This record gives sequence, C-alpha cells and structure tokens, in this order.
Amino acid sequence: MKKSSRMQTDVGLVFSLKVLIKAVLLALAVYIILAFLVTVVINFRSELEVKLPTLAYVAQYLTVFVTGIAAGRAAEQSGWLHGLGAGMVFAIIVLVVGSFLLPVKSPVAGRVLWQVLPAALLGMGGGAVGANL
Repeated sequence: MKKSSRMQTDVGLVFSLKVLIKAVLLALAVYIILAFLVTVVINFRSELEVKLPTLAYVAQYLTVFVTGIAAGRAAEQSGWLHGLGAGMVFAIIVLVVGSFLLPVKSPVAGRVLWQVLPAALLGMGGGAVGANL
C-alpha cells in the first residue's frame, strides 16, 4: 500500500511578542506625528482649541487602527490578535503617561474601560484588515 503524503497545517493562535513591540513603537511614532499635526492645525485655527480633547481622541484611535493594520500585516498568523494586543498596550501606555502629565481626579476604572475598550476593538479590526491585505 502506498501512503499518501498529507501536509499538516497548524490551526491555532500564534502570538509574536516581537511583532507587538514593533507595532507599539510604530504607534508611538505615529501618535507623536499626529499630535504635532493637531498642534499645527490648532495654531492656525484657534477656534478648534475648544475641540482639543476630541481631536486628541481622534488622533489616538486613528493611531490604534493604523497600528492594528501594521501588526496584522507583520504577523504571519492571527493578525486580529496582534492588532488587539497592540491596541490595548498602546492605549494603556497613553493612559499611564497621560495620568502622569495631566493628573485628573476621575474614576480610574471607568476611564480605563472607555479608553482601552475602543482601542482594543479598533486594533482588532485593524489587525484583521492588515492580515488580509
């Protein structure tokens, strides 16, 4: 009898810490660039200064989505998982650094939930998009 040669493929979750670190570093660079652009726009259009918190959130979540795409594209498998991890880590870094630079007395649990949850979802979506590009 002749044996058939079948290739086995592993189907499972694979996570690369190297991809996560690269994606978070990219996120920090993109966020600094977007923050600079927001600053330039506000400098020329002073009426937008009242919308600064909204513009900061837009820059943060746009950065998370772009980072998710980059993480998903760099990962060989499980792009959505890499995007999710990169989005969450970046959001937590921004939250921790922001709490040191601008100490505000707000409920920490609610603030963490409403900043990390959208970042995780956008990162996961970006990772899914990046894995399929």
